[in-house]
Amino acid sequence: MECNEPPSLADICLAWVCRCLEQLCAEREDGSLCFHHCPLFPQMLADQLLRRMAEEGVLNDRTIGVFRSNEHLRLCCVCVRAARLSAEAFRLAMQPHRLQELNASRVCGGLTVSDVLLSLAANTECRDNLQRLDLSRLEMGEGCLVNKPLSFSAMSSLRTVHLAGTELEDSGLADICILPQLEALDISSTRVTDLTPLLDCQATLKSLSAHDLRHLEMPETRLLLVLNRLEGLRHLDLSHLCLSSDGVGVMQQLLEKPGIFPALVSLDVSGQREITNDMMESFLKGRPNMNFVGLLGTGAGFSDFFTANSNLKVAGEANIGQVSEALRRYCERECCIHQALVHLGDLTTDLDEAQPDVLKLVTMAMKNNEKSLHVQVAATACVFNLTSRTNSLGMPIYLLRNAVHHLLTAMRNFPNQEQLQRNCLLSLCNEWILHNVPFDRFDGAQMVITWLNICDDPDLQRMAVAMYYILVAVKPTTEETTQLGAEAFMVECHGLELYQELLETYHRETDIQKSVLGLLNNVAEVVDLRTDLMDEDLHEYLLSLLDGVGVDISVRYFAGGILAHLLSTGESNWTLDLDFRDIILRKLHSAILTWTTPEEEMVSYRSFRPFYPLLHSSQPTSVQLWAAWAVHLVCEQNASLYAEMLQEEGGLDIVKELITHPDTHDDVRRLAEGIVGISETDQEQPVQEEGDKH
Repeated sequence: MECNEPPSLADICLAWVCRCLEQLCAEREDGSLCFHHCPLFPQMLADQLLRRMAEEGVLNDRTIGVFRSNEHLRLCCVCVRAARLSAEAFRLAMQPHRLQELNASRVCGGLTVSDVLLSLAANTECRDNLQRLDLSRLEMGEGCLVNKPLSFSAMSSLRTVHLAGTELEDSGLADICILPQLEALDISSTRVTDLTPLLDCQATLKSLSAHDLRHLEMPETRLLLVLNRLEGLRHLDLSHLCLSSDGVGVMQQLLEKPGIFPALVSLDVSGQREITNDMMESFLKGRPNMNFVGLLGTGAGFSDFFTANSNLKVAGEANIGQVSEALRRYCERECCIHQALVHLGDLTTDLDEAQPDVLKLVTMAMKNNEKSLHVQVAATACVFNLTSRTNSLGMPIYLLRNAVHHLLTAMRNFPNQEQLQRNCLLSLCNEWILHNVPFDRFDGAQMVITWLNICDDPDLQRMAVAMYYILVAVKPTTEETTQLGAEAFMVECHGLELYQELLETYHRETDIQKSVLGLLNNVAEVVDLRTDLMDEDLHEYLLSLLDGVGVDISVRYFAGGILAHLLSTGESNWTLDLDFRDIILRKLHSAILTWTTPEEEMVSYRSFRPFYPLLHSSQPTSVQLWAAWAVHLVCEQNASLYAEMLQEEGGLDIVKELITHPDTHDDVRRLAEGIVGISETDQEQPVQEEGDKH
């Protein structure tokens, strides 16, 4: 299913099961899980559940326990790719099932090729019926191929064997090649030195992947002889084949040999520098059924023959289409992916239209190579090119969400890599994406904070701070914003100057001013940080906002809130001039009296608790006045929500005490009485509505 298609009911249910495994299961004595109750799953659905668990990252020694019995979950085509599984957990889960296919590639946690073979050998039905086996990137383990039960040839029904990236040697290849029905073999990046055993399966072999065989030591004539005998091949991959010094020109001889590979439809010779346009054109013209050729890193593929042939797919570097094909074909090959991404970066610097299919391939490359720095640097540069300017407007939201996820993952995995961080910030500093694409903005803001803690580049600092405040503005929950504000404020070598710089830079941008001041207001709620805000320039700036001409009421409100919280600490904790404190108290009081209630909702709160200390009878009048104005504002705009909150938190009693206290200023008392009136009216409203029904 394509990611932009609506999910099927089965997909939704499987995703729910993956999320709720703990609740749906009981725990065995060894810690593994088993379902409380489980209906008999259709076999295909059981396969899909296991695959989905692996893809969602929830498949491990504990959760794979649900497959230990085949009474209700019967597996046939198993994929546990990239899961973290031990040999014992894998054995216990797989042995009861009659498998036809198994993909255990890239499994970590200690599982080896030997462990898999031993587990399969213990189940006669599985051993006799398995047709497809992918153990790419696993360690071989001890005992593999030493005795018959631990050999591939013991599984006589195998048709497809993938062992790319393993330590397979010549003896292992010889064992595999005597399989009577072997059709497809991938020995890429193994330790094989001699391909002669392939002659044992020349009658059945249709697909051979021998990418990056760095240990190959065959004489040129012998290699040509073996390949010439493989007449049934339809798919051949000899990309990045490392040949000895006497093998110079072997590719040319291979391609120019008359009648070789008569059934071939797919050939990959990427990385072979001796390949030329003329050489490949001649080869392909003699084979009109060819539908794919890999030419990445060869210098070939730029002629009209390759760029204009719609029936021939080319993985190359001549245009975006060829590079996209390379990204699609080489998703498991780090060196090829990096090379393709570098070319893509050059080809996408001046895009004038959205390329969602290309972005999807780039994010897939990021997912498959999360720990590869050079892949991530190249990929993040491509993401910026593909989403900059108006290109992001033409992208599906789900695709942009996925891209942002991988950008944040890259920032987290490589916090000290400046170029990568720069690429990510450039991509993320896109207001359309930040405002319209759903993702964990709290996590994003924390990543930016981490970067600020180690960044010395002023340009990157400004970029990070701008992005940070857009993130906070989009999702300003009280608890998260307070936490983020506190963290950001404690960043070494930054602190208050970053806030001030942003306020000065965007002094005409109301939304950014409101975001920055709102966050500073939350910082001011943290008692331990108030002394760090005792800065005369900051206070002067805030005073200028209280009654400034053309200043939005929300900006005035947050500026007043910062001052009120700082004033509430009392004279003993005031580190600036006391006369200046008196000036602020007077100006804050007079400014609040000029404020008018905005028509639209300006601010929202989950709790009034930060306001209650400001409403205490011991506080200065202007501090009480700001807090009372704030509570009155939200109660007036949304009485049903805030009147109840005030009552439940005990805030209404605090407001009533303020009304009855003899020292309360009339301006404060008037707002307090208004708050109580709104609250009491709201409490009476349900009674009146009920009476109207009779």
